Amino acid sequence: MAPRETTRTPRRLSLIDGGSAADCIVRDDAVRVSLSGTLDRPTLRAVRRRVERCLWRRGLRVELDGRRLLHLDYRAAGELLAWHRDLAAYGHRMLLVGWSRYLRTILLLGLGGEPAARPAARRAAAGRE
Repeated sequence: MAPRETTRTPRRLSLIDGGSAADCIVRDDAVRVSLSGTLDRPTLRAVRRRVERCLWRRGLRVELDGRRLLHLDYRAAGELLAWHRDLAAYGHRMLLVGWSRYLRTILLLGLGGEPAARPAARRAAAGRE
């Protein structure tokens, strides 16, 4: 029997050496996404596609749990804000849960160049979004 035939595939995708992983759990009115590793634009797009498959009705909360997130690429901040706006158009809310001061600062700096994003960035940096 070959090793691949006896090896189980884990339910969670985990990457080594600074990679990223995202677990998506749907409960009641919330879609909770546990992020880990680095969140850059390609990873954010993959997370967004995965979450959008879980949005089964309007008015859900999308909770991005950043407790295990190590780094945010500042270039992903604009896409994160765009996703927030797209979700709001369908009555959903995006909440950033457990994001460290370091991550919130990167988010604030990444959004700082867009005048319309400054209030949203301040709320996120304060932990209110």
